[in-house]
Amino acid sequence: MIRDYLDQSLLDIASLYRDVLIAQISPEDAPDRVINIDLLETILARSEKERAEKTMTKIESIMKTRELLKFNAAPLSTIEALMVQLR
Repeated sequence: MIRDYLDQSLLDIASLYRDVLIAQISPEDAPDRVINIDLLETILARSEKERAEKTMTKIESIMKTRELLKFNAAPLSTIEALMVQLR
């Protein structure tokens, strides 16, 4: 049950970073292409603070964490490790 909640939360976080990546690659198209339109200002601000390569690395880390949780990794330790990587 908790793994399902964590998985959904990780997908939500990944969608936010996906939007940041869209804004980094094509800022002029971002308003039409982001999923989290309610966070557009935050997404645009975040997209200016780091490079697209770093954002892609963060998305990959989130997806790897999802896989680890599927293989019964300890949820707390796994999420803590991810938060350090996303920092």
